[in-house]
Amino acid sequence: DGTASMVLSDFNVDEEKLMSLIDRLIAPASSVATADMEIGLTPRAQKVIERSAEEAEAFEGKQIGTEHILMAMLKQQDDGLALPILQKLEAPAAQIEKAVEILGTEKVSLLHCITSYPAPESEYNVKLIQNLHNIFGVETGVSDHSLDPILVPSLTAMCGGNVIEKHITLSRQTRGLDDPVALEPEQFAIMVHCIHQTEAVMRRYGSDKGQKITVNQLSESYGNDKVCEVLGDGVKKLAPSEKVNYGRTNRSLHFMRSMQKGEKIKAEDIGVLRTEKILSPGISPEWLSVVCGATLSRNVDNGAGIQFEDFVRGAD
Repeated sequence: DGTASMVLSDFNVDEEKLMSLIDRLIAPASSVATADMEIGLTPRAQKVIERSAEEAEAFEGKQIGTEHILMAMLKQQDDGLALPILQKLEAPAAQIEKAVEILGTEKVSLLHCITSYPAPESEYNVKLIQNLHNIFGVETGVSDHSLDPILVPSLTAMCGGNVIEKHITLSRQTRGLDDPVALEPEQFAIMVHCIHQTEAVMRRYGSDKGQKITVNQLSESYGNDKVCEVLGDGVKKLAPSEKVNYGRTNRSLHFMRSMQKGEKIKAEDIGVLRTEKILSPGISPEWLSVVCGATLSRNVDNGAGIQFEDFVRGAD
């Protein structure tokens, strides 16, 4: 019931799934602790405690709380498991944080996207664009795969988006991969015009009044309920339409040969591949260092996506 629990709940982290992942990652102890045994800390746990104290001190806390422990675990870059666990549990904000950590913030823009083609306008949660900018301090925008040329792009401009990606095609009837979700030239021109109109309104009237004017104008064509639905609540989460595709559009870990239960997994036994519709999805490449050196708990086939059920590790 601590602060950390509330934070994880806000990011839609399921407690049962979280505990199940931890159970699968850490092999059972070889002996059972008794009341007269002294239970020590592993080096990894000791580092977390030390960093938790630093976090508490930084926030002028008089004692270490669950929030300080959570922050310490998420910042444990060398051998920590907390951030990869949250990524596996589809906590998208954790994945964004890792990407920004790798790429830095200079000349970097974050584009909010729904991995569905076409993507429903009602699921775009456009308010998130401003929140991403506030959290990560970089330019933000949208990768828009919806079919309407006005609604999502205009609201993106209203919410401070600096970049709008939209596919263009000479005809939706041609056989290009993205043609069915692209705009034809006339629609593309309408989109650009509406974006410029929105930007002009925001410049002239300022943020608060400009947003009210833009929402009212769009509501005349789409209805206020529709506009509010597209704006969403600003919380980063998977949209219903992308949950099926989400695991298949990312790169994941795969076995590069068939292996038998009890074998140790080596680096050369693992490949990082994009799953798409051919291979079974595996766990994120973030887990590579965890999988290397682990022991197989069952037989696996060449090319299969690596699952947590496939291996066990000793406690460290």
